Amino acid sequence: LCTYVILTIPLGCLKSNSIVFSPSLPKWKEEAIHKMGFSLLNKVYLQFSEIFWDKNLKRINILNDHFQFYYCLPKYRILALYLYGNLARQIEQKTDEDIVKEIFNSLRHIYPNISYPIKWLITRWRSDPFSQGSYSSFHLGSNLETLKELSLETHDGRIHWAGEHTNYNGSIGYVDSGFESGMREAKKILNKLQPFT
Repeated sequence: LCTYVILTIPLGCLKSNSIVFSPSLPKWKEEAIHKMGFSLLNKVYLQFSEIFWDKNLKRINILNDHFQFYYCLPKYRILALYLYGNLARQIEQKTDEDIVKEIFNSLRHIYPNISYPIKWLITRWRSDPFSQGSYSSFHLGSNLETLKELSLETHDGRIHWAGEHTNYNGSIGYVDSGFESGMREAKKILNKLQPFT
């Protein structure tokens, strides 16, 4: 048994109830977990053998297409897509090959002579059992107080809560938010262990 632990389990995993706490979490903590939203953002990175777009472009927008926004990384010959909402959920059910083919066909409407991507990387955050989504978000009924409740210690002060979903002093949903909350809880534990320094 440990004296203290900093718990950094993603909110998606907490919301899924896939982790059993013994003793159970206090009711107020469970309510805070279920009040917050956990959203989905998936990314698709396509690398090409050569750049076929204007190398000065930062972004390519294709209207009337569900793959609308391409972020250009010409140094690496990469186009990056950020997919939200229904589209992010839909790609999790498709194979990499089907997704790449769909995007390729979409791009060919504007760039008919492009070559097929040579490499790709596709995230599927909701399907990942260690995250079950991408980032926390405010939903109806949640607010700054909900974040504070998520950050409060449980189990007689032994379990300290950190992660981007507990960062009530800054932004939520980002890596630096998780880091800041981890530092916050580490300082609290150090103060408990060395109260007079």
